[in-house]
Amino acid sequence: MRMSARAWWLFGCVAALLGLPACVASEGPGETATFVMARVDFVTQPEEDGTVRGFNLDGLDHMGAPAVEGCFKPDYVSPEGETGVDNQLSSLGAALVVFGADSVSTIVQSMVNEGKLLLIAEVGDLHDWENDPHVTLRFRLGQGPVDVGTDERLVPGQSFDPLPGYQFEATTQARVEDGVLHAEAVSVTLPIEMLGVELDFPMLDGRVELRLDQGEYTIEGRMGGAVPISALDELVADIYIASGMDEGLTNLVRAVLRGVADLSPRPGAGCDRMSSAMDLGGVRAFVLE
Repeated sequence: MRMSARAWWLFGCVAALLGLPACVASEGPGETATFVMARVDFVTQPEEDGTVRGFNLDGLDHMGAPAVEGCFKPDYVSPEGETGVDNQLSSLGAALVVFGADSVSTIVQSMVNEGKLLLIAEVGDLHDWENDPHVTLRFRLGQGPVDVGTDERLVPGQSFDPLPGYQFEATTQARVEDGVLHAEAVSVTLPIEMLGVELDFPMLDGRVELRLDQGEYTIEGRMGGAVPISALDELVADIYIASGMDEGLTNLVRAVLRGVADLSPRPGAGCDRMSSAMDLGGVRAFVLE
């Protein structure tokens, strides 16, 4: 015979009277905390001390010697001290200069402030902002007019419409521990405008660590993810067509991008994905469904 929810609750209360764990009413659905990223900063260079912002995405540590599993690319140490960090995007500063995109951070932040790149994070089923073993995380893109403050960042409390085609699946592999949201299996695709060309930049099968602040209603941290080399080839081709760049130079840049791939090794040789990372800072927002 199955016991009803109320029966289980009464049973728990009786157990509490006998000195066992106290009775607690079952939790209902948690809240959904919604943020828009007021700061988006791709990590395209190492820090001055040689550390690299990012995460260990493949679960391997090639600090001692590069290995075939990482296509013989080096791993790094993060500013927080994590070893085995994968972020080959951080080695592409020189290649980006060739493309005339030596200030990717400035370009991307301008898109945010102009309302062209509104990355929204929804933390769902949230019962406790400090410690919650089971939450969800969903990224999506929004659209609409924006207000920017004197600090050149988006003003909190704005409302946006969903951007069709850029609504990504939520991950349930997420938890909050000591005020930090940890999530796995996170994927986003960001529309970036560079050299007058609109490009989709995918970051797949990623990892996220974001600090939650309930009082300020902010979120701050980092995402790392894998960029398919096939997508990078398409980006280079689009830029080549739009800018009229020299074909030899374009082929050189394409070879450089393929050469930094370090994830998803193929059976023969080479890797199909490149590791990447970006820093994020979000403020409270609303999505108009």
